[in-house]
Amino acid sequence: METRPADKTSRVKAGFPALVRNFGVSVGIAAFVIGILVTYDIFTRTLFGMSNSWVTEVCEYLMAYITFGGAAYALEVGALVKVDILVNLMSPGARRVLGLVSDCVMLVAVAMLVWLSFEFWRDAWESGEKSISLLAMPLWIPYLFFVLGMVWLLIALLTHLLAGLKRRRSVQVEESS
Repeated sequence: METRPADKTSRVKAGFPALVRNFGVSVGIAAFVIGILVTYDIFTRTLFGMSNSWVTEVCEYLMAYITFGGAAYALEVGALVKVDILVNLMSPGARRVLGLVSDCVMLVAVAMLVWLSFEFWRDAWESGEKSISLLAMPLWIPYLFFVLGMVWLLIALLTHLLAGLKRRRSVQVEESS
């Protein structure tokens, strides 16, 4: 049996869910690392009376990664909280229109967050600002999580919006037939 090689577009479409899943796994690993670090901190504080301020700082950075990096994953797997009491009372056509409007509003909001987070990151990069802690980490590094997370969310929203438009068109074709 002969198979044709997939075109570039279908390979990109097939690769995006895998990329999202891998990103979700990395967010899960970051959560696991937080658990290990906090456990380590509790044991060293309890058994040896030792405080590890670096654990708090690293956990904060990992939480930022989970929050901003995990947003696109949550959107892709449908894990966002939805309040749809009124939406469920609407007709299917009104739901489709409302879905399109809400997707567009989210797209604009996230595009603004991409721009603002980039400006925030750039300011930290140019100023050389560092954290006032034991690690003295350049703040552009954790701020980069915000930028990358928002860019990733913007890409996920665009693919979600395009998939929704494609679904809406196919439903409209079926309704008119």
